[in-house]
Amino acid sequence: MIRGVQYLRGIAALLVVMFHADGAFRAEKYWHVDIADGWLLPAGGAGVYLFFALSGFVIANAHWDDVGARHRLPRYIYRRFTRLYPMYWIVSLTVLAVGLVVPSFYEERVASPLYLAGLLTLIPLDGPRGNLAVTWTLFYEVLFYFIFALLIASRLIGITALAAWGLLCAASLALDFQLGILTSHFNLIFLAGLAMAFVYRQGPVHRVILIVALVVCLAAFAITWVLARQAGVITPAQSLSLGFFGAVFVWVLAEIERSWGGLNLRLLGLMGDASYSIYLAHYLAISACAKLLNRFPTGLDPAFDFLLVVASGVASGILVFPFIERPILRYARGRGSK
Repeated sequence: MIRGVQYLRGIAALLVVMFHADGAFRAEKYWHVDIADGWLLPAGGAGVYLFFALSGFVIANAHWDDVGARHRLPRYIYRRFTRLYPMYWIVSLTVLAVGLVVPSFYEERVASPLYLAGLLTLIPLDGPRGNLAVTWTLFYEVLFYFIFALLIASRLIGITALAAWGLLCAASLALDFQLGILTSHFNLIFLAGLAMAFVYRQGPVHRVILIVALVVCLAAFAITWVLARQAGVITPAQSLSLGFFGAVFVWVLAEIERSWGGLNLRLLGLMGDASYSIYLAHYLAISACAKLLNRFPTGLDPAFDFLLVVASGVASGILVFPFIERPILRYARGRGSK
C-alpha cells in the first residue's frame, strides 16, 4: 500500500464532505448563508476528480501484472465487485428505506423499473442517477472497470479499446456531442490516472523532477480553484485541469514515498482507509446533523456549526468502516482466496 495515495483518498473524501456541508448551509431551509464566501464551491468537483484520478492510478497499479493474463480476469472482476457493490448496496438501500419513512431525507423517487435496475447495477439504464449524492460518479467507476477488464482479457484488445475510448471522449469534448457517460470528458481523468501508473511503473525519477512537478501541480490546482470560484461553476476545461494535475499529484506522492519514504499521518491514514465509507455515508449524516442543529441551535457562530456538520460526515464513514466495510472486505478476500 502506498500511504501517500491513501492520504489523498482521505483528502478527496474530505473535500466532497465539505462541499455538501457548504450546500446544506446555503439551503434556505437550514442556515441560508455562504459560510466560505464561495471558496468551497470547487471542493466537490476537486474531490470527485481526484477520486477518478486515484481510481485510474490504483486499479492500473494493483492489476499491472494481470494485464494480458486472461486467466486472472475472474479474480479481477471478483475483487472489483466486492470492493464496490456490497457497501454501496447497504448505504443506498438504507437511504431508500429511510426515504420511505422520512421523505425529506430523500427527495428523488423511484420513477421506473429501469431507474431501480440502474440504481442496483450501476449501469445507466435510466441515466447515471441514484439516491445518493455521489451515485452518479460510481457509474463512471463501473465503466472504467469494464474497459480495464478488456486489458486483462487481451493486451492488444485492451490497449486498442483504451486508445479508442480516449480519442472518442476527446472528440466528444471538442465537437460537442455526447453518447451518455461513454464519451464524457470525466473518463479522460481515469485514463490520466492510468497513464501516471504506467509512468510510476517505469521506475524512480530524479528528485528535481518531482519537486518541479509538485510545484506545478499545486499552482495549477490553486489557479483552477480560483477561476472556478470566480465563475461559480467548474467548466469542462477546469475539471480536466483538476483531474489531470490530480493524477500527476498522485504519481508525485507515490514517487516521493518511494524515494524518501512516507510520513505517518494517522488521521489522514484513517480517513483514507475509510474514504469509501465516508464517500457513501456522509450525506445522510450531514442531513441528519443539519436538521438536528436547526431544531436545537447551538447559539454559536455558524462556522462552529459548519465544523460540526463536516465532522459528522467524516465520523459517519470512520464509524461505518470498521463495523461494516472492513468485515465485508475481509470476508470477500477470504472467499476469494479459496
